[in-house]
Amino acid sequence: MKIKITLFLSIIFSFSLFAQEDNCILLKEKSKTKIIYDRVFGISNATSIKKEDVSTNYFYQVYHEIQRADFLERLPKLEKLKENANKGFAQNVIPLSILISDFEKISQKSIDNNLVYINANQQFEAKLNATDIFDDYHINLIASTLSKSDSKNATFILKDDMIFNTTSRKIETISFLINNENQWRTIPI
Repeated sequence: MKIKITLFLSIIFSFSLFAQEDNCILLKEKSKTKIIYDRVFGISNATSIKKEDVSTNYFYQVYHEIQRADFLERLPKLEKLKENANKGFAQNVIPLSILISDFEKISQKSIDNNLVYINANQQFEAKLNATDIFDDYHINLIASTLSKSDSKNATFILKDDMIFNTTSRKIETISFLINNENQWRTIPI
């Protein structure tokens, strides 16, 4: 009986996740970034981003949410990052990846003021003259795409095809903290 209930709930949950990606289609034209975070179930809570200890799994989760929330489909599927991680493991290097993105979330104020509502098709819809219905967010993350390594002498590598930027901002420098030395290192671009 437990298996039947679990299976039933899994199917219902799966359908609700697939349906959620279309719930913001009517707001697409009002979006500046064309990335509406409300399209996905935000497990990572990317609107209040972590400032420390960005793990591989956390990076993957944020990346996957932004990738699925993007109407313009600018980011490759998550599987590409994971393939790169597997290659790094085989080559005894630790691949890094960067995600830079601006995105939006429907503001609570616009919902409270009925500027955005849910229509009969269970989609978010904005009133005709509604403006400024989103809160803006920015994310800049760097992390390893390999969660662990057996190597005693780790070699980190950052390739151009692992830098994902959906904004017009340019990277000038990259700095990171090496924990065991407690000092910042800068990578020239």
